Amino acid sequence: MEKEEFYDSISNFYDEMIDFDKALIRRKELLAEFLSHDIAKANFYWRKLYAADLGCATGIDSIALSQLGIDVTSFDISGEMIKKAKANAKKFHIKLKTVKTDLAEIASDLDDNFNLIISSSNTPANIPFDQIQIVFDNFYRILKPAGKFIIQLLNYDKMLKEKTPTFARTKINNEEITRGYTYGEDEMQFMVKKITQKSEIDELNEENGFASTDMRQTDLRSSKDMTEKVSSNNNEADKNGSDEFSSTIYPHRKSELEKYLLNSGFTKLEFFGGLNSLPFDIETSKDLVITGIKP
Repeated sequence: MEKEEFYDSISNFYDEMIDFDKALIRRKELLAEFLSHDIAKANFYWRKLYAADLGCATGIDSIALSQLGIDVTSFDISGEMIKKAKANAKKFHIKLKTVKTDLAEIASDLDDNFNLIISSSNTPANIPFDQIQIVFDNFYRILKPAGKFIIQLLNYDKMLKEKTPTFARTKINNEEITRGYTYGEDEMQFMVKKITQKSEIDELNEENGFASTDMRQTDLRSSKDMTEKVSSNNNEADKNGSDEFSSTIYPHRKSELEKYLLNSGFTKLEFFGGLNSLPFDIETSKDLVITGIKP
């Protein structure tokens, strides 16, 4: 499934899958601390920070940055994700500026427009191996001199070494969403499966040839991620309604990312184990966060 189609398809339940409200609160706290020096410096010189949220999804980073006083432009390949981001921002009285684009095809009229780039929530892992250099060159191009980038993705050095099937499950009322990763030779697959369980009334109606009494989708709430052995209950899925979606993931290793970022011209690269600023450990860190500066 193509990236645009994949993210369009999961956009209608994405917020519930990640528990948007809790995620937004946590992300704002993390970004406020992580960017405290940059924000304080801008305020001291009475300067406005202009940020590009590259791979904005439904707007968590865009809204969090806006609430911190930063002017944000939100980019995504999925038009449906952008619609959700705008709707979410509106709830907080924020009007987002948005650009629908592939990150390898950012328009030249955006050159030297931003002080800050953020590309988080594993967005860089959606970029094919043969396009990652192009994308980082685009990062460099749209940043102003002295501009800063932040990227966040999973620690694929650790994942590729352990190859542990990692899945997260979200369940509420009559719906369950399972999401996680499977391993190929060079690439991985991000799998999302949504099962809607039929009620006893619906099953009775179907047995008697009547239409279902309730065709609405039930809201979801996220639970904590759990790592477990993959087990699919096909009989349950057949009995109920089931939708499956998958998208290719490109597991970029730290050394490769560092090489491409330096090739693009970035300096002062720093590596963290998360937006909590913990040191990065290639053996134990779940996430990899990289920052750098355009000279």
